[in-house]
Amino acid sequence: MTPADVRDRLIAALRVDLVGPALPDEILNEIPTRWYLTGFLAPINAGVDQRSDPEADDEPDLIDTAAGAEDNASPEPATARHSLFPASLGLSVLVSADTPALTVQLDWGDYQRLDPPAAPLDPVPAVAEADLDPPAPTPATGPEQWQRTPHHPAPILLKLPASGHQPRLSPTVAEDPRLKLTYSVRALPPSSDARLPPGARIVSIFLSNERGDAPKAERRDEHYVFQPEITVTSPCPFLPQPNLRGRDPHDDWDERVADLHYRDVHAYAVGHGVATEAILSPHLEGAGSGVRAVRTAWIPHAAVEFVAPSKMPAVELRMEVLAALPDAAAAQTALQPLLTDYRAWITDQQAKLKPLCSAQQPIGQELLNRATQAADRMDAGFNALHDPAIFRAFCLTNRVMARAARQRDAQQQVQRDPEWRPFQLAFLLLNLRGLTEPTHYDRSVVDLLFFPTGGGKTEAYLGLAAFTLILRRLRNPGIQYAGLTVLMRYTLRLLTLDQLGRAAALICALELEREADPAMLGSWPFEIGLWVGQAATPNRMGRKGDDNEYTARSKTIAYKNGRTDSPPIPLENCPWCGEKFTTGSFQLTPNPDTPTDLG
Repeated sequence: MTPADVRDRLIAALRVDLVGPALPDEILNEIPTRWYLTGFLAPINAGVDQRSDPEADDEPDLIDTAAGAEDNASPEPATARHSLFPASLGLSVLVSADTPALTVQLDWGDYQRLDPPAAPLDPVPAVAEADLDPPAPTPATGPEQWQRTPHHPAPILLKLPASGHQPRLSPTVAEDPRLKLTYSVRALPPSSDARLPPGARIVSIFLSNERGDAPKAERRDEHYVFQPEITVTSPCPFLPQPNLRGRDPHDDWDERVADLHYRDVHAYAVGHGVATEAILSPHLEGAGSGVRAVRTAWIPHAAVEFVAPSKMPAVELRMEVLAALPDAAAAQTALQPLLTDYRAWITDQQAKLKPLCSAQQPIGQELLNRATQAADRMDAGFNALHDPAIFRAFCLTNRVMARAARQRDAQQQVQRDPEWRPFQLAFLLLNLRGLTEPTHYDRSVVDLLFFPTGGGKTEAYLGLAAFTLILRRLRNPGIQYAGLTVLMRYTLRLLTLDQLGRAAALICALELEREADPAMLGSWPFEIGLWVGQAATPNRMGRKGDDNEYTARSKTIAYKNGRTDSPPIPLENCPWCGEKFTTGSFQLTPNPDTPTDLG
């Protein structure tokens, strides 16, 4: 099973769990609106009690004034309100002037409450007829059950006017006239958007539930519409929705960049109360036929394409080879093709500016100017390698990064030569001048690495961290090299712990390198710390007689005695060998009563 298969199964499981159905004619043992959390329409004209969850708590949490409120004033009471379930959904599409009609396919499911079987009658003793009372009704027994009935009525043809507007029309839904399908057509003004062809029109299609109140509250869900879906097909391709952001020179910078980067990515429908997705036909895809079908989607999803580095055989990317380079001239020979290819790519992109619209050309030129600046910074990084200390730090950085990578691969039972991705090595080179010269202009520049998960961001900044730690020790003999060198800040707890383990593995590689040559890298060990509060990491060593449960001594003793499963540090495994920590993994030194260190 491939990762894509696993992803598809997870999406399908999520859809079945939240929207349903698991089976076309399934039977639920609970009221459907409790079983499924979304993807249903309540009757639009029903009372509030039948359009909302009577057991839902709509009261907002009261402010705890003792826990950090700005003043002691009592908060205003919340307005009584009910959160109503949706009663309609719809979508809008753009069609060309030569589109004569659209075809709409409606699909939904209804649930009918099944009456449980009556309890068996007890034997009745023989009595005189005059003594008989009217028999009491026999109570029903058994769990509550709801039977689903799927509905797939015949497609409905929506005729469109040749031009101009068309008021809202309501064709009949054959299987249930109480479901109202409406659509309207609006013509776009000729000057609304130059990217749309003349005569383009907006078609809006809605489905609403007009079944009304259920006669009994316990049968309310029989009047609901579950898993409704609208699928719209057209004989002519739908027009892509124009992107209205980023075209104004005063728009936000990010909006203008996104407008340029995603100029070939289009949406073909806009949902109302629901999301939408385009349906691509395999036999039409790639034939220039465009998108001819869209549908509503209660749980939309999109695939993020994998970012893979380009093959650059002329560039030496192997870390261990770079670590063994004899001098800066050899480094220039091994790495210069990286800069040459990057400048050639910039030249190729320059030629692609001409077809862009007038709003996109300036932002494209600005991005290429910044790319040229990055290339110049890489060139300056090459020149910085002629400094003996910088070159030695560069080689040692490659050595420790390779050592950490081999250790990580060994835990995963993978054998490969550690190597950089091209952007990682470029990121290291373009930051060399700023890292090595305290007054350099690059110190005022913030470089942002923007890649999806797994793109290689961590190794890129860990390479910079390793270089900085090593260079500081090479340039500052004695204890002057000690102290805080690199700050790493994370906003998510799980990400913090993951990055802590990977950074700790690098520190282990640095420490092994230092132990092999303390004359070069100093007598003080490379260290790493974590500042997340005493509940996660001990802030004090503690001693016998302390009542503080958050000291290193208290946490270690509790872990050794089996009173907790959490190690005294927020790691479950050794970051170097991967072995899981046990009760014997930690020692309080020189003794458990008055420790000065945790090893």
